[in-house]
Amino acid sequence: MSDRNKLTDEKIQQIVDPKNPSSEKAQIRLLSEDAELYSMLMEKLNMEPSIPIPEKFALQTTTLAIRRKMIRDFLWNIVLFLAVSIPLITISLAVVYFMGQNMFWEFKNIIVQEIEYILFAAIGFITIQLIDKLLIQNKLEHLQNNH
Repeated sequence: MSDRNKLTDEKIQQIVDPKNPSSEKAQIRLLSEDAELYSMLMEKLNMEPSIPIPEKFALQTTTLAIRRKMIRDFLWNIVLFLAVSIPLITISLAVVYFMGQNMFWEFKNIIVQEIEYILFAAIGFITIQLIDKLLIQNKLEHLQNNH
């Protein structure tokens, strides 16, 4: 088929469009399989869906996708934090242990006595990361998308 005989989507739409006055003549001239398939496609696209779709379907779908991404990002931040902090703590404990066992037990006792503060600091860090993601970064993304 030569380039002159190829039809673009726009040409096919003009030919098949029943509102176009020359479409009847063109449809009679063009009884090809492509035109028939295109007519069927346009007819199906113009039909109402058989399953009722809520008016806010797109909004709900987008909100769900954004929420899933936020949860995935938040969990990834926790995994990253743990992946960095656990080896650092392990290496620190190993260094203290090999420097002297007395020093190791003293260090361990300090950690056990101060565990509430350590947990508070870790939870505070995670909370600050979450607040940063929810409030600040989302506002920045929203501003960037509007411009």
